[in-house]
Amino acid sequence: MTLQLGSLTTIVVSSAEVAKEILHKHDETFSARIVPVAVAAQPNPEATLAWVNGDHMWKKKRRFLSTQMFNNQRLDLLQELRHQKAEQLVSHIRSQCESGSAVDIGRVAFATTLNLISNTIFSIDMVDPEFKKAHEFKELVWTIMEDAGIPNLSDFFPVLKWLDLQGVRRRIRPAYLRLHEIFEENIEKRVEARAAGMKKKGDFLDILLDQCEDDGSGFGTTIKPLMVVSISFI
Repeated sequence: MTLQLGSLTTIVVSSAEVAKEILHKHDETFSARIVPVAVAAQPNPEATLAWVNGDHMWKKKRRFLSTQMFNNQRLDLLQELRHQKAEQLVSHIRSQCESGSAVDIGRVAFATTLNLISNTIFSIDMVDPEFKKAHEFKELVWTIMEDAGIPNLSDFFPVLKWLDLQGVRRRIRPAYLRLHEIFEENIEKRVEARAAGMKKKGDFLDILLDQCEDDGSGFGTTIKPLMVVSISFI
């Protein structure tokens, strides 16, 4: 089925047989895609992995992530951390109930998941134990998700992209920059600690920095876009 969406021609494969043929035998040919303005507005969009072409570097980064961060052994090692964060969430809700205070379940659940991800990568809590700092993160992520979900004329008519008629790039760019700023602070602290001879924590950031030092492959630019993608799914 062919759809003409603005100036873009889109092919919809509705047959399971043809879909299998495309995905299994011609995946490299069809792996390229149009990058939405909402995605391209972030710094280093080429490091997101979800929106770049499936070239050699993409495969290398994907293999690195799957073996170093998302393998079963590492996930098993994080089981205690997951239990700890769940207990902190329950403890907070219990204390709020005992004091008669209202609990914003969405905010504290968001903060708990964010802390779990940040501990996996940075070995720190991004949000304080009382979840008071969760509001800024939630607002930033909500801005990104909201604008990313709006149909944008610039995506259907690329010739109009520079005009940013709906202001998507103008609204979403500051949210990306603020998130990257927060992550950059933590990365710089770790680099300084390593330079001072402090013991490595062995988390994903240390693994990433080691890889960057070993082969100069540019993996250092991956961490911030990866973190943005991670919290966008919270």
